[in-house]
Formats: sequence, C-alpha cells, structure tokens
Amino acid sequence: MRAIQRKRPPFMTRKRWILISIAVIVSLGVWFGFYFREVMGPRWSELNQAREAALESGLIADVEQLNKHVWEEVTWVAEGKNELDQEIYLFMLADGQIETYDKSRVVSEQELRERFKQEKPETEVISISPGRMRGGPAWEIYYTETSDKGVSHYYRFYRFDETAELLDTFRLPTTTGP
Repeated sequence: MRAIQRKRPPFMTRKRWILISIAVIVSLGVWFGFYFREVMGPRWSELNQAREAALESGLIADVEQLNKHVWEEVTWVAEGKNELDQEIYLFMLADGQIETYDKSRVVSEQELRERFKQEKPETEVISISPGRMRGGPAWEIYYTETSDKGVSHYYRFYRFDETAELLDTFRLPTTTGP
C-alpha cells in the first residue's frame, strides 16, 4: 500500500506576502523621504539664509513671502511688514545692497493681473513676481499665448510703481537645439 504523502505548506504564505509588501512600501517611503530631503536641502538652506539676511537688515520685521528672482542678476525679494507695521517689499541684491519699497506706492499684483488680462485676454498667466530689470525693480509676468502656430511662452516686465509701465517683452523659443 502506498503511503499517503502530505503536501508541505508553501513557504510564502499569504501572511508573509502581506508582511513583506508592507516592509517594502515602508522602506520605499523612508528612502523617498531621505532622497527628498537631500535634494531639497540646498534650496531650503538658501531660503533660510535669505530670510535671516532680510530680518537682520532691520528694515523688515516680518517676512510673509520670499522670492528668488534671476534675470540680469540674482535678487531676493521679501514681502512683509516693517517696524511701523507698514507693508513693504525688500530687494536684496547680489552685491549686498538692500532697497525697500512701500507696498502702497506700488501697483498690487492683483491689479497688475487685472490690467494684463484686459490688455491680453487670450493669454494664461502662469506667474507674477517682483524682480529686477534694467537696474531697477520690476514686475515679471510669465504667461502663455495660444495661436494657430501653437503655444508660445513669454516674459513681460512692468515698472515697479503706480504706473506699471511696460518695460520689455521676451518670447521664449518653442524649440531648442541647433
């Protein structure tokens, strides 16, 4: 008579598959966290240094927003309030100079957006940020315009005062290469 052989249970049971899957997902999450911190570390450090420099200048007491603008030169622009609780823009230039502008004497971002949309309603505004152009402060509008030739991207600069006069427009090439 033949002996009845019992089949050995499989090594990878359902419970083990679940545990291994959870371990792999957790490991990937931890790895991604370290990777993200490693990649973003220099950016965060740069932002913290710029924020500290703005506060150490003594011209601004509270930084609400901080933007890096790179065009003709690297400029950090801090928006916030000074000691008198007035809203200001603080421009920190690459050579160490600092310029301040009273927010009430500058056309607001929202007002500039509305003016721009009246002027060019067929465009899509991607971003509006303060920066520098031709040695002075300026508003930079980055936008797209769709035509029968396709989508074109533009930078448009406006004077950083009540007039918001147009300074220049740059069209980005749609193709790159030789």
